[in-house]
Amino acid sequence: MKVQIASKSIWRLSVPIIFAGISETIVDITDAIFLGHYGITELGAIALADAIYEVAIVALAGLVDGVQIVVARRAGQDRPRDVGHTFNQGLHLLALAALASTALIKFASPQLTSFAIESDAVRLAVNSFLHIIAWSAFFQTANFAYSALYVGVSRSWVLVVATFILALTNIGLDYCLIFGHLGFPRLGIEGAALGSLAAEIATFVFLTAYSLIHPAMKTYGLFRFRKWDEHLS
Repeated sequence: MKVQIASKSIWRLSVPIIFAGISETIVDITDAIFLGHYGITELGAIALADAIYEVAIVALAGLVDGVQIVVARRAGQDRPRDVGHTFNQGLHLLALAALASTALIKFASPQLTSFAIESDAVRLAVNSFLHIIAWSAFFQTANFAYSALYVGVSRSWVLVVATFILALTNIGLDYCLIFGHLGFPRLGIEGAALGSLAAEIATFVFLTAYSLIHPAMKTYGLFRFRKWDEHLS
């Protein structure tokens, strides 16, 4: 009986985490499927552009893991205000790192693609995508931070809703913006970038609103920034 209860508890926590983990993969696959029907050049470009973008933000994922570990520790110690303080300080740090990643993508990627990509058409498509998707770094990183918070305090089911918002927004806008359906302009790979950016923003708005409105989250003192703690651990 105890084993069954433990198994149910593990699955109840892990299923939402699985959803959150595949959310960005869903976005990448959706972009590739739609662009595969748009053009060969765009399909090749999206693979290269996604790889460059992921490398540019890989350090942010490590910071998010650190936030999650400390949040879970504070939650286990029953120190809700310190949970909020950890999240607030981590969000501040992640925002600065995301801005640095955005600048890196926007200013360094043209030099990288000019060296690494021979085809002018593919290079132009990659740069067009990266020029837009670079602004997604902040929102995506903030969403990762929210994921770390909700996993750390064992409220991970909210991530299922967030994943559906991300996926449905991206699918809908890809359909409209890549091909120019429903009165939208036909933008091709730039439409895929705008769809992905809008999906991250929509998810960010949902998670922020949930964090501000839900009564259970008010105990953590989210977004109430205190003095910077250099020894937070």
